[in-house]
Amino acid sequence: RLVADAHPEAAHRFVEGDNLAVAGLLLPALAGAARLIYLDPPYNTGTRMRYPDRFGRGASGHAAWRAMMAPRLAAARELLAPEGAIFVSIDDRETHHLRVLMDEVFGEDNFVATIVWRKKVVRGRGARHVLPQTEYIHVYARDLKRLPAFSEPLTASMRGEYRQADAQGPYKRIPLAKSGTAHSA
Repeated sequence: RLVADAHPEAAHRFVEGDNLAVAGLLLPALAGAARLIYLDPPYNTGTRMRYPDRFGRGASGHAAWRAMMAPRLAAARELLAPEGAIFVSIDDRETHHLRVLMDEVFGEDNFVATIVWRKKVVRGRGARHVLPQTEYIHVYARDLKRLPAFSEPLTASMRGEYRQADAQGPYKRIPLAKSGTAHSA
């Protein structure tokens, strides 16, 4: 099922569906036109979802997951504008495989950053070893030399929140947890 913005003159479009199918619909008409792509692929967890999220166990499962992801990343690269960037979410199971794939598709020199965010706060015991609390967003540019800086003008109210400072200037503390999650600072 694909859902697209119904207004033909909209400056932005939102399309929902399997990203490989969506890319097939958008290419070649929009090749090189996307300034931002965000992918939230299956994490290969085996969790019941609206889409397949188990590609097998062990090395063969990781290989199957990589085989599923490779054409999607290649299509996304073709959609990206020269100054565009792609953000791809993932967890511990496939993060290293995703980085290798993205290095191959986008080039190591176009790696921008890995954003780590705390998806939940876990206290006490509940797992045999370590309870995962973070997920990752790998960011790559189509062409790092042409990628503009990520910035947003600060309002007066926003500037007022920067109450601490160091040698690099003012800053504010932001908890490494998604909003609405209880945490201690």
